[in-house]
Amino acid sequence: MKYLQDKRCKKPTPGRRRGLSDEEILQLAKENKAKRGVKSEWIKEMAEWLKIQKNINKLYDAGMNSLSWRISHLNIEALSVLEKALN
Repeated sequence: MKYLQDKRCKKPTPGRRRGLSDEEILQLAKENKAKRGVKSEWIKEMAEWLKIQKNINKLYDAGMNSLSWRISHLNIEALSVLEKALN
């Protein structure tokens, strides 16, 4: 996903976004409009980058939540084994 994002989309850097928020970029892309000297094509590319980044963040967060659960589960199991060994 990251490869596609970098290859076909313009990252919304401060210079490119010219003060536009993520929400404004997404809305302008939907309306096919330019603003503050930013071409509509660039706005569409930045909106695509933002959408892909949102998906990447969701996948990362889901993976981290799963990893955290596994770690806590393993810690509980390790404590249980330790308790049995000490008794």
